[in-house]
Amino acid sequence: MTITDMNEFNAGAREAAIQRAKASSPLDGVFWVLDHNGWPILSTIKKPIELTEIVGPMSPSELAGLKQRVHAILKDSSYFGENRWRGLDHNENMEEMRRLHPGFSEDVYTRALMRGIFETR
Repeated sequence: MTITDMNEFNAGAREAAIQRAKASSPLDGVFWVLDHNGWPILSTIKKPIELTEIVGPMSPSELAGLKQRVHAILKDSSYFGENRWRGLDHNENMEEMRRLHPGFSEDVYTRALMRGIFETR
């Protein structure tokens, strides 16, 4: 894979993340942006997504609250990934994630779990 190939791949992934974030609730939108920006894959050439591209009118304190919640679920994703490797039932694992981090969509919970499984492999 050449640098040009990686740039094209990244541009497509970036655009997909922007579209997904814009079509989501504010909480999920912040998740999709921070999830995209936080993956180390191709990080040296990846253009991060600015939250200002996604969120509508929002006070700095509202945005900070959303970011705090997203950082919490991203931080805990490794815990949920470890649970999966230890054989915890998928539904129990997802239910714990919903209980600890309420308000996200099922797509976000699934992505957080997949991220955690990847990080802990």
